[in-house]
Amino acid sequence: MVLLNIYLDGIIMNNIVKANTNLPNGKRVKPSVKELKAMIDTELDWVVAAKKEFTAYNITLLIRNKYPMLEIVHEDVRKYVHNKMD
Repeated sequence: MVLLNIYLDGIIMNNIVKANTNLPNGKRVKPSVKELKAMIDTELDWVVAAKKEFTAYNITLLIRNKYPMLEIVHEDVRKYVHNKMD
């Protein structure tokens, strides 16, 4: 088990994620661009509606926490978040 401390607007969201040992070839799977954008949009909708301050890295951590079996590349998330919020 892994304890993730996610900081969002000064609030620590502690989440325990069970290690997934049943990954294909022992590796995380990278989502498609369409799937990743949908995940990012979902998290952005939540933090914007809650009027929370956030960074692209916060969004990356939220997605990684929700989908520990997927390979979420921060640079991909960062580019999309910055593009969307500009």
